[in-house]
Amino acid sequence: MRRAVRLSLLLLPLTFAVHFPAEARESSVDGSGMIDYTRPPKLEVGSWVQYRMQSKSIQGFQDDYTLTILIAGEEEWWGEPCFWVETWTEDVGKPKRTMASLMPYSMFGDSMASKHVTWFLRKSIQGLGPDGKPQQVIHRRDDNDLFARKGAPKDEPVEVRRDTLGRDSTSVPIGRFADCLKTRQVLRIVEQVTKGDSSIYYERNEERTRFITHDVPITSFAREDVDDHQVGRSWKLGESQKAGPLKTLERARGALVLVGTGKGDLTPELVPERYRRSIREQEAAQKAAPKAPAKKAARSG
Repeated sequence: MRRAVRLSLLLLPLTFAVHFPAEARESSVDGSGMIDYTRPPKLEVGSWVQYRMQSKSIQGFQDDYTLTILIAGEEEWWGEPCFWVETWTEDVGKPKRTMASLMPYSMFGDSMASKHVTWFLRKSIQGLGPDGKPQQVIHRRDDNDLFARKGAPKDEPVEVRRDTLGRDSTSVPIGRFADCLKTRQVLRIVEQVTKGDSSIYYERNEERTRFITHDVPITSFAREDVDDHQVGRSWKLGESQKAGPLKTLERARGALVLVGTGKGDLTPELVPERYRRSIREQEAAQKAAPKAPAKKAARSG
């Protein structure tokens, strides 16, 4: 449930492809995908939001971690104004994991920004190198992505449905938010494979209900409830009439709730210090810096 990343299929005879919401995935969460790109950017360097995620599944898996999203700085990359997002993931009883992503301001208002965040990623930092300096990796899009806007076929049968559920209120650890816009997104994945003399059908429905309010900076939501339901069935080839009803393979429920917001009191851990200010402040500091005296030309003769 934590990451929007699918595990490899686990296919056994007369069993199903179960995608566990497990703690087995220890990669860091990238908070750049949680930013509200639907309205003009109102990001301030140093501002942050913090959430807590708790979930349990019928298979016995659970999540309990804190997620901090920090606007850690700005950088002009190839003439394009961008902002650094630093994300801290802290599981209970485990070391903190940190990553940073450089995103362009031009993605705000783009209809593809929320659906395909990685299309806009410019650089990322996953950790420090042997010299103790951040290891910056330039992101290059796959060739297939360049044709996606032209209606290229999907790699997998995924259906996404979004609905608006009206206005509602919600209470989270930092207070009550009234008159939120309540939305629901359902991601549906259907797969059917043949293994040996059997056919296996798998279906996953991940429902996310979000309470949206502009009183929350950066992400614009106070709470997100998640219900991840996986079902399946199998039958011998040629005997589909004996398949029987769909059976629940796994179901995980959880909630991501806002636990804090702030500005200026957190220090970035990966973003280089020279970028930990707005581009305007960086330019002003550069202009104010004393210039080195010009060298005199040597006389000939």
